[in-house]
Amino acid sequence: MNQDLYNLIKKSTAHKQNRIDNGIYMLTNPALIAPLIKYCFNVADKNHIKACSILEKVVDLQIDACVRYHNLIFNNLQLLQNDCAIRPIARLVMNLVLHGAKSSNYLTNNQLEKITEACFDWLISDIRMASKVYAMYTLAEIGKKQQWIFLELQQILSNDAAKQTVGYKAAAIGVLKKIAKN
Repeated sequence: MNQDLYNLIKKSTAHKQNRIDNGIYMLTNPALIAPLIKYCFNVADKNHIKACSILEKVVDLQIDACVRYHNLIFNNLQLLQNDCAIRPIARLVMNLVLHGAKSSNYLTNNQLEKITEACFDWLISDIRMASKVYAMYTLAEIGKKQQWIFLELQQILSNDAAKQTVGYKAAAIGVLKKIAKN
């Protein structure tokens, strides 16, 4: 265990400047990125939520900072159960998929499969809206290459929209319109 990294995670806050400072610190110390990712998925430790927020900011600041660790991230998505951990990771995954759509071979088929599975799980789980919206946007992007995803996504969004929040409904309508165009 890297005690300095753990202390950084433990002391981190949700304040924007704190998250930016932590992200910059991680980027200037790239050897700490792999341990940070491991902390993200150590769900027995309550501070894994803070680690997820820091990792999200690392990817926001430099999208390719974690490219060496994609498998470590994607192979562990199913471990996350806490809404507060899922939200930053769902956003991180969405950003990586959107970035990957612009460059070929950025994400492997196996990685896309892991992402798809996690996003569908998040979409049908009882979690907060933001994570679900990130999941639906991610699936809509992956669905451009794998049409079966559109069929499943369309069915879930059509069935669930009436039971969800206004924000979810608005996002679902937008995604359904994109699906209809394809």
